[in-house]
Amino acid sequence: MNAITNTTPTGVTRLDALATEARGYSTAIATNAMELGRVLTEAKALIGHGNWTDWVETNASMSTRSAENLMGIYHRFADRPAFDGMTQSKLLTLMMLPEGKDEEFVQTHDVESMTVRQLREEIAQLKEGQQAALDKAREEGKKQGQKDKKNHEAELQQQLQEANAARQKAEDELQKLNDDPLRVPPSVQDSLDSMKASYQQLWDQYQGLNDDLTDLQEQYDHSQEEVNTLRSTIARGDADRPAVTGLTLDVLRQAVIEFKTRCSSMPYMDDEFCAMPLSERNDYNRLLREMEDWCKASRMALNTFVVEEAAQ
Repeated sequence: MNAITNTTPTGVTRLDALATEARGYSTAIATNAMELGRVLTEAKALIGHGNWTDWVETNASMSTRSAENLMGIYHRFADRPAFDGMTQSKLLTLMMLPEGKDEEFVQTHDVESMTVRQLREEIAQLKEGQQAALDKAREEGKKQGQKDKKNHEAELQQQLQEANAARQKAEDELQKLNDDPLRVPPSVQDSLDSMKASYQQLWDQYQGLNDDLTDLQEQYDHSQEEVNTLRSTIARGDADRPAVTGLTLDVLRQAVIEFKTRCSSMPYMDDEFCAMPLSERNDYNRLLREMEDWCKASRMALNTFVVEEAAQ
């Protein structure tokens, strides 16, 4: 480990002090997530190359990935009073929101009384609403763009028709004058030349506007591809969401035992369910489906393998 120069007068290094803090905060990580993130951030800057993983496992009893999650919490929410006192699970969940939107969310929701599950569901609904608004704005923009394009094309067509009519009239007059050159005064010839120049200018403008319309169509097609890509990304889910830790095997085992003890009679309640109102039976069925969904999601998480990068 590299030598640490910022020692206290008693000879205890700053890194030793941070190690003591890390061990203390890691015993109650749910409520000390912000402070532990600060300690880990300071410690990493002091630890020598190649010693980070061992230091984290020894003094914080966690993996480097969990440490990075806590450091991320500190970097994002430190010195922001709205997030003081929140648990690690809620802070990790709030990191699913874009930066700049999290404080607005806290101000409009009673995050303190919400469970982590309710918090995730609310954030998911918020994202769905944002996506719906984006889709609506894109669709309205598409309709308005098509309408503007049609109106612009109609105006150009009208101008071109008027220019063609003026050109034809000028050519007819010129032909009449050419039949009798002696009758063509200089002023008339100047007018004819001016009309030709004006027609050519209008034609050039029309061609330029046509090119602009082509560019706009290409930009719109590119934007539509981006929207489709965004939809596909949202459909795949937030794959980079930080993992929420805190559940141990003993906690899960105790929860299962308690559930089986309290609900052990349910498979034998045939008569009670037959006499029960349909609405109440539907409530039972809904709760069972929620448990099945939870079990399915938990199995998927259990079968997920995370490969951590080696410490630099």
